[in-house]
Amino acid sequence: MTQSTSPTELPPSPAEAEAEDDLLAQGPSSWTAPEAISAWRDDLEDSYYEPARAVLNRFLREVRSLASEALSAPVLLASGSNLPNPFAWTSVRRAWQQAIRDLVTDPKRGRRLPQYATVQRILEDSGLPVAVYNDVRDLLKRSIAEGWGDRKTKIELGRLLHTSKAEDETTSAYAARLRSAARTAATANAAHRMATSDLAKKRGGLRWMTVHDTRVRPSHVEADGQIQELGHPYHVGKALLAYPGDPAGPPEETINCRCILIPTDARMRPDQPRIRFASRSDIERTAMRLSIEETARRLGEFSELPPAPTADEAPADAPNRRPRWGVGERHRPRG
Repeated sequence: MTQSTSPTELPPSPAEAEAEDDLLAQGPSSWTAPEAISAWRDDLEDSYYEPARAVLNRFLREVRSLASEALSAPVLLASGSNLPNPFAWTSVRRAWQQAIRDLVTDPKRGRRLPQYATVQRILEDSGLPVAVYNDVRDLLKRSIAEGWGDRKTKIELGRLLHTSKAEDETTSAYAARLRSAARTAATANAAHRMATSDLAKKRGGLRWMTVHDTRVRPSHVEADGQIQELGHPYHVGKALLAYPGDPAGPPEETINCRCILIPTDARMRPDQPRIRFASRSDIERTAMRLSIEETARRLGEFSELPPAPTADEAPADAPNRRPRWGVGERHRPRG
């Protein structure tokens, strides 16, 4: 005889399950406690980074397989553009697109999580297929020039394309790029959510707060505690920001930011300039447009990537650009 299931044991409806998974819509456990808001922002970051990392790992495994297959025709690698390319850009791009499709059509869940739209934009704007392709091509060319055997070449491919671990974002420069984008997106989305919340509208003001650790950048230390009424910009360094992670702000003040906003009843001077917040749709379109030039074997810089090539050819190298800030800071969480 089949046992009946009590109402409390029924699984949540699709709408209820969707709401449970939508961390951004839920908000923090407390809208006024800095620790709760910061923890919520951290959870948002992980909700973007972890599925993006899974896509990256799946992609790197496929690229490693493609590169290993290319070793069976090494003479073609050195022959220039007159012969077919055994390690084809189109194959790499196809592997990347398939990995993203596998994410957004996860058959185990049967539906997309709310944050997957943000994750998809992080992946699509990351420039990783071009970076990985160029790195592997360089490695294969070097293996031919230096006369490496298959074993040594595969070992070096494994080192270059090793998968990353969630607890150690620095194990892969590729993963670090995704972590940086996820961190910036989480900060921007959390701050925008806080700035448009009912509590913020009721209290009328927002306080900028850093995470108060040794990795906070100096300009954000200066901004810590700054209070602005809704719609007024924050003075951060030489920039005016609508909120932490503002996508309209300069990269040196927004990328890797972990700052938060706290609703407050305090008021500001009446002579300070006002700005308008971008609409939610604008934020969704622009918050992920982060182009961070950073490869596995080069010193990273924050700069724009060239457009992905459309033909089956090696993408052009990114032009030399001036670093947004000092060398050695590319993987560090910033304030």
